[in-house]
Amino acid sequence: MRGSCYSGPQMWLAQAWHIVHVSPSRGLSYAHRTTTCDDPSRYIHGCDWYPTVCALAGIDAHSDIPAGIPGIDGMDMWGYITGNVSKSPRTEIMISSEDTGAIISGDMKLIIGLQTYGFWQGPEYPNATTDHSKEKEFDCGVTGCLFNITADPSEYTDLAATHPSVLKQMHELFAQRNATAYETPKLAEDPEKCAAYVKANQGFLGPYMDTQSEL
Repeated sequence: MRGSCYSGPQMWLAQAWHIVHVSPSRGLSYAHRTTTCDDPSRYIHGCDWYPTVCALAGIDAHSDIPAGIPGIDGMDMWGYITGNVSKSPRTEIMISSEDTGAIISGDMKLIIGLQTYGFWQGPEYPNATTDHSKEKEFDCGVTGCLFNITADPSEYTDLAATHPSVLKQMHELFAQRNATAYETPKLAEDPEKCAAYVKANQGFLGPYMDTQSEL
């Protein structure tokens, strides 16, 4: 309950990861595999789609990274999506790198800080068990809340006090992953050039700055 596959505090979220791609021949392709956030053999993260699609196109997503930009965090999931491998290569999910963040590693999940939207509900969301009148905040503080989401998928039992060594390991992992967070630099804007580009291209917007120095 205290946190979820997303940044909110609900648990038992089954996610159907899929991708829809329109090919040049107008054919529609669809890849789908259901996964849950409480089974560490079935993790998939949104950032995994980029290297997965790149691999299908014969492109190495981990090469040609510009200087000053960290490498990608995604993994090629095609073998897992197609069922050629039974377990996902991903064992971690960094839910948020903020002060109210969370991380999943294997069976364990660490949640830090104040969490909102905190209430227990049934395995399917939304349904009649989703009672928003019971929403409340729950503060895991700087110490954090620790859950075994395999044994306790609804997150009823906080293990922070009884498993201090695991709690310490999860905090160290969170700090290590958090240190690699990257924020895209803000680019300069020119409203007049933007409007001129749109007018000249039948309403479509594209790169409108003239030189690299203007960015």
